[in-house]
Amino acid sequence: MAGRPGVAMLSPEEDFNVNKLRTAQQKNKKKNIVFPTTGTPRTEIQPGNFVYDLRPMFQLQKLTGHFPLHTNDAGDVEFRLFSFLTLYTALIQGIMLTGGALIWRHRIDYLMREGPDFAQAIIEATFLGAFTPLFLSPFVQLPESGKTAKYVSSWADYQRQYEAVVGRPLDLNLRRSVTLRIAFIILVCSGITSFPYVTLKEIRAWFALPFFYCLCSCVLNTGMWHINGRALVTAARTLMEQIERLLTTCEFNCEDKIAEYRMLWLKLSKLTQDMGSSMGLTFGTQVIAYFVEQVLAVYGLLSNLQEGFVMNNVVFVSCGLTFSWLLYVTCNTAQNATEEVGINMQERLQKLFHKIPRHFADSRQEVRFFIQTIVENPPKINFCGFVLVNRGLQTSLTSAMVTYLVVLTQFQISADSTINKNATCNISEM
Repeated sequence: MAGRPGVAMLSPEEDFNVNKLRTAQQKNKKKNIVFPTTGTPRTEIQPGNFVYDLRPMFQLQKLTGHFPLHTNDAGDVEFRLFSFLTLYTALIQGIMLTGGALIWRHRIDYLMREGPDFAQAIIEATFLGAFTPLFLSPFVQLPESGKTAKYVSSWADYQRQYEAVVGRPLDLNLRRSVTLRIAFIILVCSGITSFPYVTLKEIRAWFALPFFYCLCSCVLNTGMWHINGRALVTAARTLMEQIERLLTTCEFNCEDKIAEYRMLWLKLSKLTQDMGSSMGLTFGTQVIAYFVEQVLAVYGLLSNLQEGFVMNNVVFVSCGLTFSWLLYVTCNTAQNATEEVGINMQERLQKLFHKIPRHFADSRQEVRFFIQTIVENPPKINFCGFVLVNRGLQTSLTSAMVTYLVVLTQFQISADSTINKNATCNISEM
C-alpha cells in the first residue's frame, strides 16, 4: 500500500501479513461461510431494482431501434439474434442508415455545385459529421448487444445477492432521475435538430427525422452511461453504510459477515469494470465523434468571430458546448464510479479498522483482508481495453483539440495567402 497517494496508511505494526491472511481464508472455509451465488432465488423486480428503474429508457431505446434485448419480470436480460425485436432493430437502423446516406449525397452535391463560403462549409461539415455514429452503429452497437445483456443481468443478480446477505433490498432510486433525463434529452435533441433549418440552404423537411434519430441515439447512450455510473456510486455507498452499521450493531464480533460483504464488493467491482467493456466500442466511437464535432465547432467559431453575433456563430457555440458537455459527462461519470467503488471505500474501511478493538482479532483480520482485496483489485473503466475512461481522458482530448486547431488555422492561413497571391498575379497580368 505504500506510495499510494491520498490513502491513509496503516501503522507498521498493523501492516498486512500474507500468511495470516491466508490462514483467515482457510478459517473461513472451515466455518462453512455461505457466500452469495448466482443461484439466489429469482423474484419479481420491485421499484429500486436496476432493470425496473431503467425500464422507461429501455422502452424508448427499443422503440428507436437501439436496445434489441428482452427483459423478464425477474430482471434478467437476454439477446436473441433471431427474434422480432432484433428484426425490428435492424429494420429501423437500415431505414435511418439509408436516410443518412441520402442526406450525405444531397449535401455533397450542393457543396460541389454552390461552393459556399468558409463558415458555411464548416457548418456543413459539422452537420454531416453528426451522422458518423449512425453509420458505425451496425458494426459496434449490435455486435455488443450480447455483452450488454449480460451486464444488465449482472445488476439483477447483484441485487439478489445483496438482499440475501444484508436481508433488505438494494434501492437504487433511479426512476425519477431516468424520467427527467429522458425529457431533457428529447428537449435538447429537438432544439439541435432545428439548427440546420436556420443555417443551411436547400434543407429538406425529411432530413429532420434521420438527424434527430442520430442525435437522440448518441445522447440517450450518454444518458444510459451516466445512469449506470450513478447506480454504481449508490450501490458502493449503500454497501459501505451497511458495513458500518454491521460493525456497530454486532459490537465488532462479525468476521463471517464481513467476509460475505467482501464477496459482494468483488461482484460490484466487476460490475464497474464491465460497464466499460460491455459497451466499449459503442461509447468509444461516440467519444471520437463528439471530439471531432467539438473541434469543428470551435474552429468554425474562431474563424468566424469577425462576423460578430450572427446565427452561424450561435450554432457553433451551441454545438461546441453540447459536445463538450457530452464528453465531460462520459469522463466524469467513469471517474466518480471508480473512485466511489475503489479508493473512497478503501479509506472508509481503514478508518473503521482503527476503531475495532484489538481483542477482536478475527474481525480486524477480515477488514485487513477486505482492504487488501480493494488494493489488489482496483476497479477501472475502459473502452474494451483501448483507453481508460476518467477525467484524464477529458484533459487529453482538450490538449489534442488545441493541437488540431493550430494545424487547421495554419492550413487556413496558407490557403488565404495562396488565394491573395493568385489574385495579385491576375491583377498584374491585366
